[in-house]
Amino acid sequence: MRKLLLLLSLAALQAACSATMMIPERGVIAQWDNWVAGQSFDGFDTYIPDVWVFDEQSELSLTDSPDALVYEGVSYAECYDGRDGVLLVNGLGYENMDFFIPNYIGGENKEITIQIIYQSTGSEPLIGVSPYLNGELMTEGIYANGRTSHVSLEGYWFCDTFEFVVIPNPDYEYITLGFENNPVSPVLAVDSVTVETVCVPEPATLCFMALGSLTLLRKRK
Repeated sequence: MRKLLLLLSLAALQAACSATMMIPERGVIAQWDNWVAGQSFDGFDTYIPDVWVFDEQSELSLTDSPDALVYEGVSYAECYDGRDGVLLVNGLGYENMDFFIPNYIGGENKEITIQIIYQSTGSEPLIGVSPYLNGELMTEGIYANGRTSHVSLEGYWFCDTFEFVVIPNPDYEYITLGFENNPVSPVLAVDSVTVETVCVPEPATLCFMALGSLTLLRKRK
């Protein structure tokens, strides 16, 4: 009986240790799919995300929610080639759309994953990240893994994924989406854009969390 109780106690202790060592991801997920129109800004269209999920237990640096600013040469189609809620990009160029993403306060770095579903017969997405820290544009510490996946869908539709890392963690960033010039394929369609971010805590925070878990275990003994 004592042996069984000991085994149960060790199992409970291991579970408690694992739970206390779990690091909150401090993630933000924003997805634009149906392109719901928001307020205009400087004469340009804005779109609010269909989905916005964030860690409510971590404090955001800004209370503003994500939004997308769409510039000239972009029009909306209720239905296009079997897909609902699509943006048609007529004027090709690098700065067609800007996506604003707020971050959490503090952190060692910011990991960004961008997924776009689009239709094209030649042009590919161009992605850029402009992070801001203390109101200033960061010119260093931006690392791009580039396009990490390219999946072909039906009817010249594709799903591309891009990854970036920003060091240190900025307060917010603008993600720029455009397409390279291609006279043969002057019209493209964007079905959805999904941005997933994670603010990684600083090493000092991790040490503090580890110390807290050790204190908890000591009290249990």
